[in-house]
Amino acid sequence: MTEYNLKQVKADLYTIRNAAGIGEGPTRHDLTGNALIALAGLIVAGWAMFSHGVWQIWGLGAVLLPVGYLIGLRVRHRKASGGSPQVRREFAAAGSVLSLAVPFVAYALWAQRMRIPPMLVLATTVFFVGMLMLSGVIARPRQPELAPWCLALMLGALMIPSTSFSPVIVIGFMLTAGGFASACVVGIRLRQGAPDDFSS
Repeated sequence: MTEYNLKQVKADLYTIRNAAGIGEGPTRHDLTGNALIALAGLIVAGWAMFSHGVWQIWGLGAVLLPVGYLIGLRVRHRKASGGSPQVRREFAAAGSVLSLAVPFVAYALWAQRMRIPPMLVLATTVFFVGMLMLSGVIARPRQPELAPWCLALMLGALMIPSTSFSPVIVIGFMLTAGGFASACVVGIRLRQGAPDDFSS
């Protein structure tokens, strides 16, 4: 069997796996989503650097860029329109992860009652989120694009209470670092030959 035939068979196998919703390789929407998060992070950090006080928080509105993209992606891949089962499965998994917000909210309320400094609460919460993501990376080593997010969140959490920068600026840098590094990993994996079946 020639090298061309081997590549064609590999591509066909990827297509079958992804059509069945069992593919785990990165897709172009992963690349675009991470790039938009990095762009949003730059906007957040830039806005916070040139504003003061409550005005810095308005820069977080840039997060609507990747959020809007994800909403559009979910609509395009809904079951009724014959979209990708893998994309729907990823959104279902993300929705279940959101349930983790409940203990974090409880932790924040407890910390407020115990008069723990809000900056410390924010830092520990972000660090724990990074730790949880790290356990997911270890459990699913086929998704190395999540590793940069673990590092960005945990390092950012350590920076929040130990730097003179505003927490909003640090959050912007975390989004930029995590999004850019993860997009690079996805781009490398795509160039190595993982077919992109969900580019629409």
